[in-house]
Amino acid sequence: MLLPNGWYPPVLWRAAPAWREARHCHIPDGWSLDGIKVSDLVHQNRVPSRFSNPFTTTERVRDALVGRLVREGVSRNRDILLCQFALPYGAAAADAAKELDIPFVVQLRGDDVWIWPHKDHGTLQAFRHSLGSAELVLSVSQALIDGAAKLCNGAMPPAIVVPNGIDVTQFRPASDEKEKLLLRRQIGIEGHQLVILCVANAIVRKGWEELLDALGDLDVPNMVLLGVSPGAHGELDIVTEASRRAPGLSVRLLRGLRGAELANVYRAVDVFCLASHWEGLSNAVLEGMASGLPVVTTSVAGHPEVITSFIDGILVPAKDSKALAEALRSVLGSIELRSRLGRAARRRALGVGDSGRAGARLGYLFDALRRGTISSVFGDESPYGEVAFASVEAAEILSRAH
Repeated sequence: MLLPNGWYPPVLWRAAPAWREARHCHIPDGWSLDGIKVSDLVHQNRVPSRFSNPFTTTERVRDALVGRLVREGVSRNRDILLCQFALPYGAAAADAAKELDIPFVVQLRGDDVWIWPHKDHGTLQAFRHSLGSAELVLSVSQALIDGAAKLCNGAMPPAIVVPNGIDVTQFRPASDEKEKLLLRRQIGIEGHQLVILCVANAIVRKGWEELLDALGDLDVPNMVLLGVSPGAHGELDIVTEASRRAPGLSVRLLRGLRGAELANVYRAVDVFCLASHWEGLSNAVLEGMASGLPVVTTSVAGHPEVITSFIDGILVPAKDSKALAEALRSVLGSIELRSRLGRAARRRALGVGDSGRAGARLGYLFDALRRGTISSVFGDESPYGEVAFASVEAAEILSRAH
């Protein structure tokens, strides 16, 4: 796993902004993500001379990638180059794969379809070059594939959905009311409070403003908004926004939670809400569903592919705080509705599966790509496992066995 980063001198790095940025983005030696080592792909940095050759970032990243993979001894019959996100490095990876004569695969994630290609003509061309050079396009949702096809005027290589897997053993409902109350006490929430959870970066496009406006329209006693943001900072001050948009609303913020700590928070709350303006397919939505929560979210990208409104969640239009308020009023006002939606959401999340299922699917596709039989595997099963389980009980048994 490689992340492109410019070269910088170990001593004089303060002398140029590009060097300072490269040092700031440097990945520490030995760092890994889910057991996979991650390291810098160090490319030439166009500093201090503006006459460096090659001139463009795409060319510099391509040359660095080719050099690294040559040293790794790549072979067409054995290796595949997978690029996460079509932009910003898809074009460089595509050119490297062509030079090395190895299969090239792109995985679409969200912003690389909805945002970055629309920046200017150059980025759109880079997007089209990336996808046009791929032997296979992967995506976390069908909506991303459809959006990419429009940007490419229909000229798409084989494309297939492989959703992100959620650990359905870690993200699970509370076993009983006693466990839920215990987890609530650990984060300072009272048993009688109605808690809405939102897990998202503190940025506008995650819909915090619409969520706060919606909550400001509700008159629900003992209502609490619990926000979990991965980073220490964001473009929004959620507490300040809440005091302006929803005066009197009780707001709690937690930061930097992952794994078991985050899963415990899901089990301690009553409703999950994410009002994103756009997504690929939100991991947080799948985590909320796997945790057996009624999920209220926007009908963007992959969300309608895993949620049928008022069956296993509630979908509302993006940027519509009034519709969001009505949906939240429905679930907050009915224990029966919350319970019914939560049970169905859990079953749906079990159908989508965990990272093991997603990994097995990827391995199957990569093997087919190397054999030259990739076209034969399309349409052989639903990416979301709609018919994978006949009942909640069967799904739970399979989950525990896995």
